Parts: sequence; structure tokens; C-alpha cells
Amino acid sequence: ALAEALKVNKALTTLDVGSNNLGPGDVTALAEALKVNKALTTLDVGGNNLGPGDTTALAEALKVNETLTTLGLSYSNLEPGNLTALAEALKVNKALTTLDVGNCDLGQRHFAVLAEALKANMSLTTLKAQFNNCGPGGLAALAEALKVNKSLITLDIRSNNLRPGDGIVLANALMVNQSLATLEILGNRFGRADGEALWEALMVNTTLTTLNVARSIFTDRMHTLVANCLDQRKALCSAKAQAEEAKAKAMAEAEAEAEAKTKQKEQLLVLLRSGLTQPLSSGAAEMLEPALNLARSAGVDDNQTAYATQVLEARRLLDPAVLALIDRLELGVEERAELLRALLDNALHTLESIETARLDALGLDGCDQIVA
Repeated sequence: ALAEALKVNKALTTLDVGSNNLGPGDVTALAEALKVNKALTTLDVGGNNLGPGDTTALAEALKVNETLTTLGLSYSNLEPGNLTALAEALKVNKALTTLDVGNCDLGQRHFAVLAEALKANMSLTTLKAQFNNCGPGGLAALAEALKVNKSLITLDIRSNNLRPGDGIVLANALMVNQSLATLEILGNRFGRADGEALWEALMVNTTLTTLNVARSIFTDRMHTLVANCLDQRKALCSAKAQAEEAKAKAMAEAEAEAEAKTKQKEQLLVLLRSGLTQPLSSGAAEMLEPALNLARSAGVDDNQTAYATQVLEARRLLDPAVLALIDRLELGVEERAELLRALLDNALHTLESIETARLDALGLDGCDQIVA
């Protein structure tokens, strides 16, 4: 009945049926509902008597479900084959962010299967696998996955029968991993060499901010070193966050300034266009000069500023009667610009000829005065 209700329910987001003595087939029915339900985000079926078919059904549901973000399977008896089906689903699922398989009697083979899934999965951020039997083999597989996984933020493998030397394996992974922020490894048997390796890894790793090594067999000195290193890391992360915030603020201010300049240029171009549409012989064209000066000071340099320069030059050099004649022709902007360019070239050429003749005349007069 509950499974059938889930197929049509559009409001329920969290369902916890943990430790309810659900029998084989009950969870399978829930899994079938997950294939069509689009509202549920959290499902906890831990502490129930899950059968092989139940886990497989959940795995098939995860392949198509796009809304479930948290799945609790703690205190369940997951066989390696069943976990394999779940791991295969994790390789294609893009919604699940939290998976709890704590107290599931997982061994090294289970962790190896989970590790392969972590290499491909890009959405899972939290993996709770505490109180299992990971052992050296399972940890080695997990460590390799951590070197390539870029999404996992929290990993809980406390009390997992880890031994001296396993901390070194984890430390090597931490030197490469760039996403993990919280690592729970308390309640394992680590030695002094493990503590030293973890301390050295923390000097390189820039993302880990929480490392729980309580009830681990470190020396007091190693506990202090690791704790001090984490304190420094948190301070560094805080400073980095402040620097990024300042950088973002500076970028926003630069973008706002650039936008203001762009808007100013657009307004100046509008002012220029308004002046350019006025008759050449009218007094209204005089507004071009201050508009042109403002445009140039703002860095505006395009065809319109060039044309405005020509118009002002024409008003200075050409006869007002000529300007009035051009106005009467009712030419387009480009045609008028071309005509002004030709007239200005001709006027400037004439002025140059007059100046040359004047200088020549002065030169001849000078020679005559010398001869006399």
C-alpha cells in the first residue's frame, strides 16, 4: 500500500522505514515506486531484512530515478553480488549525493566494488561506510578511487579494521585528492608512521578541513601535529575564501565600471547622431563640437566621430552658401559624408596652392630687394 501511494504522491520528500522488519519483496515494491516517483529525495530502508532481489531492485530504480539524493542502507546484509548491482547503478546515477552503508558487514570485496563506482560517479558527495571490515585490501582500492574522484566531500570509514600502514596509503591519496573536506578514520589501529604520513599529506593537501583520528593509536606528539596542521588549514581556507570574495568584488566593480563606460559611449553616440542629422548651415550643428570633444575624451573613435570632424571642418572652410546647397540636396549620411570629403579635399588643395603662390611671391620680392 505504501509503495502504491508513492507512485502517485507528489509531496512527500522524506521516507524513513528503517528497522521496520520489512521482509523480502517489500523493499522491491518501494523500488518500483521510485522509478516513477519524482518527489522523494530521502529514503532510509536500513535495518530491515533485505533480500538479494531487494538490493537489485533498488539498483535498477537508481538507474532511472532523478530526484533521490539520500539513500540509507545501514545495518543491512549486503552480499558482494548485490552491492555490485548497486555500484553499477552509481556509475550512471547523477542525483544521489549521500549513501549510507554503515554496519553492513562489508568486507574488502565490497569496498573494492564501491571504489570502482567512485571512479565513475560524479555526484556522490557523502559516503558513510563506518563499522565495517574494510581492511588493507579495501582501503587500497578506496585510496586509488580517491585519487581520481572529484565529487566526494565526506568519507566515513571509522572502525573498519584498518591497521598500521593503512594510514600511509590514505596519506598518499590525500596528496592527490582535491575534493575531500571531511575524513572520519577514528577507531582504527594506526601507528606512528601513519601519523607522520598523514601530517606530511596535510602539508600538501589544500581541501581537507576535518580529520577525525580519535581512538587511533597515534603518539601524543602526532595527535598534536595533525591537530595543529588542521588548525592552520582552516585559517588558510578562511583567508583563501576572503581573498576570493575580494577578487569577486573587484571583478564585479570592474564589470560595473565597464558597463558604465559602455553606456556613456552609447549616450555620446546618440548625441553625435543627433547633431549629425541637423542641416549643415543651421546653428544647431554647432552642438557637434562639444559632443565630439566629450566622445573623444571617453575614447569613442568610430565612423561617426570621423564624420563629425568633417562636418566641423566643412563649417569652418566652406562657404555658407555651399553648405545650404548641400542641405537642399537631402542626401543620406554616407552620401553627404562623401561629398563633404571631396569638397574639403578640394578646398584644402586650393588653400595649399594659394599659400604656395604667396610664399613664392614673397621669395621673389626678397630676391628683388637683394639685387637692388
